Amino acid sequence: MKNVGELNLDYLCLGCGSCEVACPVAAVEIKLKNNVYLPEVDNIKCIECDKCLNVCPGTSISLEGYADTLFAADNSGNKDEVLGRYLSNYLAYAADQKLRYEAASGGLATSILIYLLEEGIIEGAVVTKMSEEDKRKSKTFIAQSAEEIKAAKNSKYCSTHPLSALKELRNFESDAKFAFVGLPCHIQGLRKLQQQEKWLRKKIIFSIGLLCTHSVDYSGTEVILDKLASGSKNIKKLEYRGSGWPGKASIEYEDHSSSIPLYDYWSPYFASYFFTPYRCLSCSDLVGELADISLGDAWLKEIEAEDDLGTSIIISRTKFAEKIIREMKVNGIIAAEKISKDKIKESQKKIIMRKKHTIAYRLSLFKIFSKEVPDYGKAYDLSDQSIFQKFKGYLGAFLLWFNSYLSKKEIGIKIIKFIPRSILKKYSSLVNKAAGRKYE
Repeated sequence: MKNVGELNLDYLCLGCGSCEVACPVAAVEIKLKNNVYLPEVDNIKCIECDKCLNVCPGTSISLEGYADTLFAADNSGNKDEVLGRYLSNYLAYAADQKLRYEAASGGLATSILIYLLEEGIIEGAVVTKMSEEDKRKSKTFIAQSAEEIKAAKNSKYCSTHPLSALKELRNFESDAKFAFVGLPCHIQGLRKLQQQEKWLRKKIIFSIGLLCTHSVDYSGTEVILDKLASGSKNIKKLEYRGSGWPGKASIEYEDHSSSIPLYDYWSPYFASYFFTPYRCLSCSDLVGELADISLGDAWLKEIEAEDDLGTSIIISRTKFAEKIIREMKVNGIIAAEKISKDKIKESQKKIIMRKKHTIAYRLSLFKIFSKEVPDYGKAYDLSDQSIFQKFKGYLGAFLLWFNSYLSKKEIGIKIIKFIPRSILKKYSSLVNKAAGRKYE
C-alpha cells in the first residue's frame, strides 16, 4: 500500500489529520467530502515513504501498549479496562460561575488551558471553535490568549480534523510549548505522530481528552437546524452546547435567535447513531485513554438532580496533571473532589457497554460484510456468549450500522426528517438497549 489514499477511508479513516502533518512532501491534504473530513493524496507528489500510514490511528492502535509507554512511570498500579491507566479521579468545575454557565460541562478545559497559559507553562493551545467564514463548520487554531481559548469553550457535535493544525506549530520558536485538546481518536493520532515526529514530542507537552460516544457529520447539523430551528442559512453564530447544564444549542440568525435543548436534538437525531461516521462504530476508546487528563460530563443522579451549571469528571494520568489540579484548587480556580473509579464508570454506564464490550459484535459484523476494521492488538472472543446474547449483540450492531448507513442517503435523511421526534426518541431507546445499554 502506497499511502492513506488507498485505504478504505469510509471504514478506517477518522479524519483526524495526522497523515497531513506527517507527510514530508505535502502530498496529503484533508478535505471535506460527503460531510466528513478525509485525506486526498497527490500521487504525483507521493514518495511512498509510509509515514502517513504509520501515524494513522484509524488502521491500528494498541491503547494498552501506548498507555504503558506513556504513563507506566507515573501510575504503575492503577489500570482499568474502561479508564486505562490513571492516577486519580475527580468531580470538578470552574470557580468562575459565568464560564461554568457558558461552557458545555463545568468549564474545566477552558480553565486549565488559561491557567497553563497565564503561568507561562505553554505559549498556546490547539483548540477547536466554529469557523468565522462558515458558522456551520468547525475550525481548529492555535489560541494564544485567554479570550481566544474561551472562543473554543463549547462542544462541537460535528466533523473536525484538529491534528492538521499542528503544522502551524513549525512557525513558532523551537522551545515554544503547547497544549492540545481533542477527542479520544485525535489523542490517538497525536500519540502516533509524537512517536514518529520528535519535534512534536517537544512541542505538545499536555493533552486534554474529551469523552466521546461518537462523532456526528455535518448533515446531522443541517437536519436539526431545519427541523428545530430556522434552517441553516443566514447564521451569524452557532453553539452546540452552553447556557447551563446539560445545556442547549444556540443559533443566532441575521434577524433573530433560536435555541434547542440538548435532549431535544441529541436523543432523537444523534443518540441512535444517525449521521455517525462508520469508523466511530469501531471505536473502543470512550475516555481518551492516551490523554494526560480526560474530561467529560458527570452523568450522575445526584448531579442531574441538583446541578444546572455543569460538573465534569476528571481522569488524571500524570504527576504533572495532578500538580496542575492541585494548584488550581488551592488558588480557587476550580472546585475539585476525589472520587473512585467506580463513580467515574457509574457516570458513563450508558455507553461503556457499547464502547468496551458490544464493539466485538460490530467488528465481527463488519468482517462479515467484508469491511476493514482497525487492529487493536487484541482479540475479541464471542465464544462464551449464549445464543440470545449473540442474537442481541448482532442485532444491536446491525441497527447502529443501519442508522449510520441510512443517514448517508438522501432518501434516508428525508425519512428521518419526516418521522416525529417522539417516535425517534423511542426508537433511539430501543436501539441503545439492543446495542448494549448499561454497564453494571
